[in-house]
Amino acid sequence: TPVPGRTYELTGSKDGYETVTASNVIPEEQIMVSAGMPERVVREGFEQIRLRITISDPPGIKNYYEIGFFRYFETFDPETGEINESDSVASFSYIELDGAQFENSPEKFGNTILIDDALFDGNEENIDVLYDSFFDFNGGEDEAVFYYTVRNTSQAYYDYERNKRIHFYNSDDPFAEPIPVVGNVENGYGVFAGYQSFISEIAR
Repeated sequence: TPVPGRTYELTGSKDGYETVTASNVIPEEQIMVSAGMPERVVREGFEQIRLRITISDPPGIKNYYEIGFFRYFETFDPETGEINESDSVASFSYIELDGAQFENSPEKFGNTILIDDALFDGNEENIDVLYDSFFDFNGGEDEAVFYYTVRNTSQAYYDYERNKRIHFYNSDDPFAEPIPVVGNVENGYGVFAGYQSFISEIAR
């Protein structure tokens, strides 16, 4: 199990090639996270689910967060008698942070949301997230359980993931500046990074 605050290193070598190296520190601070009851709202004519997540941010430390939602459920196959496990990830349409709205931005491009604590360093921040209401549908499975997750990520993780999203976000725009996706792997590609993860069931 990775230890918070510890530096981990990665090295790879092969004859005839340069040695590949990378290092990263697991975030040390354990964050306090809570969430209210989800509520159904209508926005621009579509029904969605709004969930308020509260993060108690440690003061004086630059923190980077990734927020996501997923659903876990089991189905019974009458032909085989087996129980099959499955999960799915929510799609976001809107996030509001300290009055700032992130509706069509790279930060929410994908199945998770990336934010840093620039607007709320050392404070308790309420983050309102809207996701599609059909994600809240059990599909006839009464055992479906819904979770939200908040990751306290390293800067290397945040920077790489954000640059990657900006790259894909602008890929269809011929007038956008190209964004290189730069990782922290020397003589190689990608990212070697970590995070602390908080996962909790959403009350329904």
